[in-house]
Amino acid sequence: MIREEIEDLVEEVIQLVGASSMADIGKVIGEIMLRIKGRADGRLVNQIVKDKLS
Repeated sequence: MIREEIEDLVEEVIQLVGASSMADIGKVIGEIMLRIKGRADGRLVNQIVKDKLS
């Protein structure tokens, strides 16, 4: 997956789970990892989620 696809997915999941702060990072990353199933680097996903939630 390219970065833009991951960013779009992160935004979608943040809205889906109602995340609004870093306290919700576990819910967001958990849902994303279920959806990407190894198609993206976990470190990149983690960094994008942190950027979006901070």
